[in-house]
Amino acid sequence: MVVSFTGGSEGASTITQQLVRNTILSDEQFDHTLKRKVREAYLAIQMEKEYTKDQILNMYLNTIYYGNGAYGIEAASIIYFNKHASDLTLAEAATLIGLPQSPSYYDPTVNPDAAKARRNTVLDRMLDAGDITQEEHDAAQAEDLVLNEGELSNPVGTYPYFTDYIKQLLLKDFSSDTILQGGLKVYTTISPTYQAAAEDACNTVLDNIGNDQLGAALVSIDPDTGYIVAMVGGQDYSTSQYNLATSTNRQMGSSFKMFTLAAAINAWHEPQHHAQLLVSPCR
Repeated sequence: MVVSFTGGSEGASTITQQLVRNTILSDEQFDHTLKRKVREAYLAIQMEKEYTKDQILNMYLNTIYYGNGAYGIEAASIIYFNKHASDLTLAEAATLIGLPQSPSYYDPTVNPDAAKARRNTVLDRMLDAGDITQEEHDAAQAEDLVLNEGELSNPVGTYPYFTDYIKQLLLKDFSSDTILQGGLKVYTTISPTYQAAAEDACNTVLDNIGNDQLGAALVSIDPDTGYIVAMVGGQDYSTSQYNLATSTNRQMGSSFKMFTLAAAINAWHEPQHHAQLLVSPCR
């Protein structure tokens, strides 16, 4: 309290408070004010009313940074050991748990000796807490630090142009850190069946034209709900991330004549509109 009142910064936050700071208050995490600290403590109290300690720890481990672009224990497990977190050995798990205190200093790919020393400190504390036996402790500390570096899967997923579009929508309401680290569950309206048909349609048109300098885009919207069920932003995301479906401002030309004609047919029973509607398709 004294440090906060005098404008300083100090640790002593609980894991729940750190979780609140890294997620709910991510936009304010570097705001060292008493107001932010009070909000953090209040939200932490409310969170502990809703979730168990194990649930909070699980959320915490799945959001904190472990270095080398890995947010969350599963990502860290893949980056450093190329396996799922559930398959980690005791020594490997202790290595990862030691990283968040200083991901750059304890980075096992850069400073393996410091990472191993930190791992052994974690194992010592686990032994003191009674979480492991003396035999497990000694065996884990005797292990060499052996890495098997892996790579995270492509974060854009199966439909990269649509995924980018969704990210841009989320950025209107959430910070980048919240989107990437906050454990958000985002439910979209994309239909795999319609998406496959849309991609096939675009590829067929381009194949028939035979000009590899051209690109095709398509957006399909459910008229009853307004939901986007398919989006083709381009043909090769690895070559160009520019979304032709959402980012271009090009004249649609004669493609809208069919809609105007449909409107004319639909309003045919209204004589006063005949001349206007029948001329519109020719504009």
